[in-house]
Amino acid sequence: MSEITGILEFAYHLGFENLYDWQCRILLRYQAGDPTAAACANFTGKTSTVFPVCSLWTLYNFPRARVQYLSATGAQVRNQFFAALNRFSLHRFFAGWSWLDTEVRTPAGGFLFGRATDQSGNIEGIHDQFQSPAALLVDEAKSVRDEILDALSRCNTTFRLFMSSTGQAAGGFYQICTSKSHLWKTFRVQSCQCPHVPQSLIDADRENLKDSVFRIKHSSEWLYDAGDSMISLEHVRALIDNPPPVTPGRVTAFCDFAGSGDESVLATCEGNSARIVGEPWRHRDTMASVGKFISLFKQLRLQGFQIGGDEGYGHQLMDRMAELGYHLRRINNGSAALRDDLYVNLSAEWWSIVGQLIEHRRIIIPNDEKLIAQLTSRRKLYDSRGREKLESKADLAAHGVESPDRADALIGAIMMGIGSDPYAIGAITSLSAEIEKCTIEMRHRSSVMHF
Repeated sequence: MSEITGILEFAYHLGFENLYDWQCRILLRYQAGDPTAAACANFTGKTSTVFPVCSLWTLYNFPRARVQYLSATGAQVRNQFFAALNRFSLHRFFAGWSWLDTEVRTPAGGFLFGRATDQSGNIEGIHDQFQSPAALLVDEAKSVRDEILDALSRCNTTFRLFMSSTGQAAGGFYQICTSKSHLWKTFRVQSCQCPHVPQSLIDADRENLKDSVFRIKHSSEWLYDAGDSMISLEHVRALIDNPPPVTPGRVTAFCDFAGSGDESVLATCEGNSARIVGEPWRHRDTMASVGKFISLFKQLRLQGFQIGGDEGYGHQLMDRMAELGYHLRRINNGSAALRDDLYVNLSAEWWSIVGQLIEHRRIIIPNDEKLIAQLTSRRKLYDSRGREKLESKADLAAHGVESPDRADALIGAIMMGIGSDPYAIGAITSLSAEIEKCTIEMRHRSSVMHF
């Protein structure tokens, strides 16, 4: 093995003397062996810079390593990635290496090979072996089929790097960047972080491109809102960029209880400020989750009457909480809406009202990308009577979108506040008459609800 082991020093000797900050951070995470994922704007240099450095560094430092580079198209494998590699074939570091169209081999038996998912043949997994670490590099991961990404997730590798441009908020790579981000080191790379992309080009594209195209090309954003979301991404971004003044008020909370593989979440709303409490968690032991909720209630000095919970999955959990002295307000999201002429059920009504509160900038919400994705990825549908309803969680899961646990908890906490006090979020009378009527009726319902 050569004396050069650090990946940044290695890149410098290859001629990458002025790596960008985000490139350095990704390379260092790769060197550390962290599963790393990056959602990138177009033309950031991932295929020409980051992937070549990672693959060659791995083989140089571990001459018997096995590296697989995978992309959705054969053209990218051959004409972009391996074309970028070939410029190093005569470098002194790689004397004796064999360079083929889609393969590189070291004298010690290590190799790098490319595969494309749009070509015939099976995509084989790769695993660490004795004195032969494995590396898995996936380019344009958003276009790799979910079943392939699922199979790759079962590979045991020392190094793993997935990078891609963005697109619709669905699929395996989108999940890696959102619902599974706790398992990865994730990055979002925008054009403004790349000095080689002229600001004049960014400004011209902002003026001339469709908003959705610009957000993918330069902002590396996932597109949650195609115009039919119950809560508009445009309105959420505008609210986060320009929130209203803080209005003090009473504290309410809401528990979203997790199903298998989902998150348990506690959210609070104090006055007009809503937030997710701590870090949501996953736990197979439901009673352990009860203990976690109780601990948070005590830390926040919450009383049972201040807290709501989804009665569906949480029925038995709230029974146990009641045994411990916390009698939560039991909310059935599938029950009839207060305005059943407008909404199919209570859940659709709550989401719609919070969407209007966001649009009119009456509340403050966290700048949390996972929360934003959940709030804005659920479509507004209609029944035969023209009433609004939410896209089902089963349909969300069918196209790769995670369960909106954080969004449900936050919306519940906000609506618990509205239900307890129509003025908890400020001058609600300035909203539509419909919202004002609903809040007054919710206050009445809260006073007669059986807990």
